[in-house]
Amino acid sequence: MNIVALSNRLASKVPHWHELEKLSKEDKIEVIALLSMSIANAEEIKTPADRTKEMVERCCGSWVGEQSAEDIIANINESKMSKSEPVKFAY
Repeated sequence: MNIVALSNRLASKVPHWHELEKLSKEDKIEVIALLSMSIANAEEIKTPADRTKEMVERCCGSWVGEQSAEDIIANINESKMSKSEPVKFAY
């Protein structure tokens, strides 16, 4: 792609492209640095799923421990079972 074609393509995407063309070399380098920083910051933007997970962890907390969910469920189910003699009711 030649410079004219590139310039025309950018002019259609960047509203102030013709003003940017008139900048000095130093100013253009500064604009490049700012655009590069915006790209780096954009890569840090989280996906909706990551934001949801972060919100849940921050607001609701999460289980932290050695036991797995299956172990915890098994312990709950074991505690539900009576290990004593059944109660005998007198009539």
